[in-house]
Parts: sequence; structure tokens; C-alpha cells
Amino acid sequence: MSYRLFGVSIAFAICLAVSTRAQAPHSTQRATELDSLLTARNLDAIAAADPQQPDRCVAALSYPKPELLVVDAVYPASALLPQEIGDAKYRDAYLALQQSGAPEGRRFFLDVGCDGLHGSSDAVDVLYEGATKRILFDGQPEKHKLTKKAHETEFAAAEAAYSRLLTVLINQLKQTGTP
Repeated sequence: MSYRLFGVSIAFAICLAVSTRAQAPHSTQRATELDSLLTARNLDAIAAADPQQPDRCVAALSYPKPELLVVDAVYPASALLPQEIGDAKYRDAYLALQQSGAPEGRRFFLDVGCDGLHGSSDAVDVLYEGATKRILFDGQPEKHKLTKKAHETEFAAAEAAYSRLLTVLINQLKQTGTP
């Protein structure tokens, strides 16, 4: 009897883990939600301070093609950017962060399709890190001299970072109730 109970417990735990993983927010869900919120508020940009790293800011600009451009970096003039965010000058904040943010540690995501990161040949997305590193998610790791495992590792890290940044921006829109 105890073996059967143990087996049922293990099976339940596995199902719970798979279910929880499947429900974890993915950048596709987050990008779609951010795009919907921006559209509903007639905005093309949003910016926020990063709550986990107070010296960093996050900003996004949406193009109607559709493309979602998301950048996060440390901004050298630390008092200026929070003021622009507070004044809802989100496009100005995006441009300032994109153009003048500290290049070391900066991440810039180009989400073609505004549908999250995919990494396949029919949905090419790009991550720029720092001043020189470019990671192309096009489903062809060998073309970029990466092993499949290295590509999967890079993609998983980018996916987690991108989802988190989108969540920060979504929370900013929900908190401010921006018209």
C-alpha cells in the first residue's frame, strides 16, 4: 500500500511541476500583453525603473510593422530618466536610454513580430549585449558557430531576461494607469 501511495505522490509531483512550468510567463505572452496595453492607451513607448536593479532602467518602443524594441541599461544622468518616466515622456526616456545608456551591461532586444523570442528561421529575433555582442535567434546555431546546446543556453537566458523586462514594463503601465 505504501509503495502505491509513494508512486501516486511521485506522479502527482511530476504533473504539478510540468503544469507549473507550462504556466510560467513566456515572452510571447508578455510581448502580446505589452502590445495590447500600449495600443489600448495609444502609446508607442513605455519606460520604467528596474525594481531589482535601481540603477537600471528599461524602455520599449513599438513600431507598427510590428516590431518591439526593448532596451535596459544604466543611465549616466541618474536623475533625468526617472523624471522623464514620472512625466510619462516614455519615448524620450527610450531614446535617452538607447542612445546614452552605458554600453557595458546594456541589453537591446529586437523582437520582430512583437511576439516574443522564438529563435526559428521564420521569426528572427536579435539580442545585442554590451557594445559588441550580437546573438541572432534564427534557428541556425551552426551558422553562427554555436553548438545546439550553446544556442539553447543563450536562448534560455535571453528568454528569461526578456520576459522579466517585459513584466517590468507591463507593471509600469498597470501601476500608472497611463491614459
